[in-house]
Amino acid sequence: MTDLKIISSSDDQQIGHCEKHGAYPLKKFVNKFNDDVKWMGSCQKCEEEKRVEEIENRTAYRIKGFLSCSGIPERFKDYSFDDFKTGSHAGKKNVLQSIKDYAQDFTLNREKGRCMTWCGAPGTGKTMLSCCMAKAIIHKTYSAYEHDEHYGEDQLVTHDYMAHITTEYVLIRKIKNSWGSGAGLTEESIISNLCEPDLLAIDEVGVSFGSEAEKILLYQVINSRYERTLPTILISNLNHTDLEKHCGSRIMDRMRENQGIQLTFNWESYRR
Repeated sequence: MTDLKIISSSDDQQIGHCEKHGAYPLKKFVNKFNDDVKWMGSCQKCEEEKRVEEIENRTAYRIKGFLSCSGIPERFKDYSFDDFKTGSHAGKKNVLQSIKDYAQDFTLNREKGRCMTWCGAPGTGKTMLSCCMAKAIIHKTYSAYEHDEHYGEDQLVTHDYMAHITTEYVLIRKIKNSWGSGAGLTEESIISNLCEPDLLAIDEVGVSFGSEAEKILLYQVINSRYERTLPTILISNLNHTDLEKHCGSRIMDRMRENQGIQLTFNWESYRR
């Protein structure tokens, strides 16, 4: 707590006192109309602590909000990359490192709209790792005081990193349910909502029937994000060849652009 009591004084300088941090300089202000002099100021260490607290609170609030709407299932909400056990398996190590590198470099991957496709049998850890990646990206959200030209002073600004996980079935069902509904939701609004996250992971691709109508709906989502340079991850129990048959070449061409990354989870299920 700052005590504005002057503890040292001269014509050119006065010193205030902070109960926590000690002495700090005061600034001299002279009224140009009557030459009255005032000495004002505050402990800069206290001010800096207040700024740091504001930054931490703002960041924590945003991250909590993004996690609550991330779509991460309850089962995986407390998992991290450290929980994915690789043992001595080279393939597991390489896949884990590729995913961690992608999350670490997400600012660049976001800028390039670099997508990923993950293929492998059920139980190989794809969903769990997608949740870990979503959490890692959301936690890149940060706040900082930055100079605002309009106000002419520093303003507290938050840089958001949003990630969301869904499944192909849920995605297509939501769009279909909007057809003819009176709830105010439209196909366009749902696709627009899916373009809000910086990263969208679509799990269980290939579980739906793969009809031409469903392919068109999936394409509309992928293409809308593609046009906004937003990265998407497709996660499937199919192999890469069958995934392309299911999705169609137009989708997969977009997934491969800008050095899109393909990962193969070629090991036995962890559930056995």
